[in-house]
Amino acid sequence: MAEKKLKARVQELVSALERLTKSSEIRHQQSAEFVNDLKRANSNLVAAYEKAKKKHQNKLKKLESQMMAMVERHETQVRMLKQRIALLEEENSRPHTNETSL
Repeated sequence: MAEKKLKARVQELVSALERLTKSSEIRHQQSAEFVNDLKRANSNLVAAYEKAKKKHQNKLKKLESQMMAMVERHETQVRMLKQRIALLEEENSRPHTNETSL
């Protein structure tokens, strides 16, 4: 009788161990899948970040280029206006010969 109880108890323990092992394997598999999902998500985030960074850098370069073009245009306009002012001042400083004095 004790041997039968012992065998039954051993069988219960074996069954419990098998259930625990299976449960542990399932949790391990789920953890591995979760880690793989996290790796994929991280990879996607890194790719999106790099793409956004490159887009931002390109936009920044374009803005810098536009700014330099504006600076050059401004400098050219200032130079031309200074030349025009100098010419006008020169014309005003010359005596007008067609005027008659009274």
